[in-house]
Amino acid sequence: MTGVLRILVVDDDEVARYAHARHLRSLPGFAVEIAEAETGLDALSMCEQANYDCVLLDYSMPGMTGLEILKRLHASSRSVPVIMLSGIEQPAIADEAYGLGVCTFLSKDAPVADIHTAILHAVVAQVSR
Repeated sequence: MTGVLRILVVDDDEVARYAHARHLRSLPGFAVEIAEAETGLDALSMCEQANYDCVLLDYSMPGMTGLEILKRLHASSRSVPVIMLSGIEQPAIADEAYGLGVCTFLSKDAPVADIHTAILHAVVAQVSR
């Protein structure tokens, strides 16, 4: 399978955004275009202006949490699969994220292969709808 995946990486930590972008460019079988957002408001604006195949979203962000961003994304007319990452290991946060429609909730230190798998599953599920 070949194609171009457009992925939006949302994290207030510049080093984390860089690391995710670098790892996502190695997604097997795909050319990957990465866009980056430092804030939730930037992410929401970018999702209004462009179509993404997937959003990789940090939970803990200043201004609004990943859950708040997720709520706003799903309230908009755009439907985009979201993978949420968190350094906070609290099942209640993951449960709420799943209730809001997140595709996968992973620890920030999840192996790159797990993040790749989550993105591929989310994109395939979106295309199959």
